[in-house]
Amino acid sequence: MTEGGGNGLDKGWEAQVDRALKDALRAPPLSPDAIARIRVAAEREWQLTTRKSNGRPRRGRLVLWASVAAAIGAMALGLLWYTSQGAHSATFGRVARSDGESAEVRFQWVRHRALHVGDTLQTGDTLTTHAPALISMANGGTLRIAADTVLDITGETKASLQRGQIYVDLPSGASPKTPFQVVTRVGTVEHLGTAFEVLSSQELVRLRVREGRVRLHVQTEEVIAEAGTELTATNAGVVSRRSISTYGRDFAIASTLFHRTPMPGKIGRQMQTWVRGPKGWQVVAAHVSIVEEAAMWKAP
Repeated sequence: MTEGGGNGLDKGWEAQVDRALKDALRAPPLSPDAIARIRVAAEREWQLTTRKSNGRPRRGRLVLWASVAAAIGAMALGLLWYTSQGAHSATFGRVARSDGESAEVRFQWVRHRALHVGDTLQTGDTLTTHAPALISMANGGTLRIAADTVLDITGETKASLQRGQIYVDLPSGASPKTPFQVVTRVGTVEHLGTAFEVLSSQELVRLRVREGRVRLHVQTEEVIAEAGTELTATNAGVVSRRSISTYGRDFAIASTLFHRTPMPGKIGRQMQTWVRGPKGWQVVAAHVSIVEEAAMWKAP
């Protein structure tokens, strides 16, 4: 009786608890406005998610194809420029002598190669030597280039000496219409004779004339140098001259031009006469004078 009665009470109590929980946890039904708002929010979220997933790859592909097209266009323009430059370049000369790969050339910023005997130098090339080299020029004559020299070939008969030393030996019948020119940091050296040497360093440019005559253009001045003359020009455009004239084996005259800071617009000249006797070379006469610089550089 007691057990049976107890079980009946428990079952009734459980039923009441279950009914109370269901009533308490039962959610009220959603209104039509709430359902509509949920539907709109869900559709908006779906559209945003779909647009992001589809738009990013599309934009990425567009950027990728645009980059590829730009690269192809740049390559085509570069190739067109390169071929047009090569088509209009002229022959400056050929390598007549070189020690192995002691010289190299760069065409603008595109090409770089080692030079060997028989290779051609074109206008636009930049020649760098690591050992002496000999160039046979297309218009006649030879160009000797010392080691550690950088030379820009700017024309058939024109070169720009960035640094180093060159020796130009041209035939006497070279055309006066296109004189050979060497451009330096202080001025332009123009060939009027047959053989001369040009050295360019950070401090100065030196010109030595062995045969014939050479014209040096420095700023607004023009200097003519005869055979046996050495000209030295500083970065400031100050030119000094030194020459030695020999008469036979035992007689020579040395002449030197010099500048002094307290003498603006003037130039000094010193001459010495040397004679070789039983005791060797001796100065037998000397002279020093000061003249106007403008009058000194006038061409004869």
